Amino acid sequence: MTGSDFGGGPDEKIVSASRIIIVRGGGLGDFLLTLPVVFEALSRYEEVVLFTKSGYRELLTGDLKKVRVLDLDGEWDKLRSLAKESELITFWKDSAWLKESEGYNLRKLHTLEPRPTSEPHVTKAMFERLDWRISSETLRAPWLGDRWNPGNETRWIHPGSGSPEKNAPFALFERRAREWLDRTPNSSVVFSFGEADESVLSLARASDLSAHSRVRLKTFETLGSFKNALVESASNFVGNDSGPCHLASMLGIPTDVFFRSTNPMVWKPLGPRVRVYLDDSGANRIL
Repeated sequence: MTGSDFGGGPDEKIVSASRIIIVRGGGLGDFLLTLPVVFEALSRYEEVVLFTKSGYRELLTGDLKKVRVLDLDGEWDKLRSLAKESELITFWKDSAWLKESEGYNLRKLHTLEPRPTSEPHVTKAMFERLDWRISSETLRAPWLGDRWNPGNETRWIHPGSGSPEKNAPFALFERRAREWLDRTPNSSVVFSFGEADESVLSLARASDLSAHSRVRLKTFETLGSFKNALVESASNFVGNDSGPCHLASMLGIPTDVFFRSTNPMVWKPLGPRVRVYLDDSGANRIL
């Protein structure tokens, strides 16, 4: 997949500078929702440099390997020398940072909104702010490759999000797990947890499901190992508005996502098989 597949296309290729630098920190979901911009930049510039968290590097495969990825913390001192006569995309609006960037001799500075609360979708808003044409397929594309294997028999459930107000009740995920286990004798369930999900992990350990022979509770050391496990076993994914949910959907895995405190019209995961729920009575809206 390339930027021209779902962005402006070859007829809109405009190399207005030989290099563009993208500075993207934030959570995993924020990073993943920015990837269509990175893909499109590859079709528009001779060199794309991405300053981001070191752990995100292992998610970049295929065409994204062409991006020069630098550690936002450990290699920040390289920015000034790279910035000269380059364009730069930032999500930081701190006045001190913007003042500092004035001394970088940039060709152009693009400041994007980090946490929009109103429509359009955050990825579409990025393209519009950059004045780049966006395809109607952009929000439905599997940006990390369509890796779904319909033959897998594991329902993957991620009941946390790092923010308690974003979490649907754990009982909802228990119910989804039991429904899946009742389907066939070979159906299994994985509950996964991040480092900020201790309270949800405690609920899972207290559930009788934790003793079920076809249920596993898992944590992962790296995003790469998490991604590989999803691809190898997940038939579908159920979770809150969270980074893991965005990762699953961008791998083409059928994803049911529950929204509680954020706007799905802005933050819906990207991918071809996403269903948005505002409650557990059914898909409130398929966006």
